[in-house]
Amino acid sequence: MSEHQHQWVMRAHIDGCHFYSSTYTCECGTRLETFDEREPMSDGWSGVWMDPECERCTALLKGATTEHVKEQIPA
Repeated sequence: MSEHQHQWVMRAHIDGCHFYSSTYTCECGTRLETFDEREPMSDGWSGVWMDPECERCTALLKGATTEHVKEQIPA
């Protein structure tokens, strides 16, 4: 029997000033959660989203290491 290949369907997406996050589900009930911070040092367009009053945005604009998380949650 072959291993199940998930067919992800996006259920929610949130855009914040310094991050974006998505939730995907598969018909088997497994959920995939992603969280990624914008990378202004390698993607200049990321700066368009940045809020100058946000401490994390300021840190990222100064070169702070970005956070990226991908987690599968079984059914």
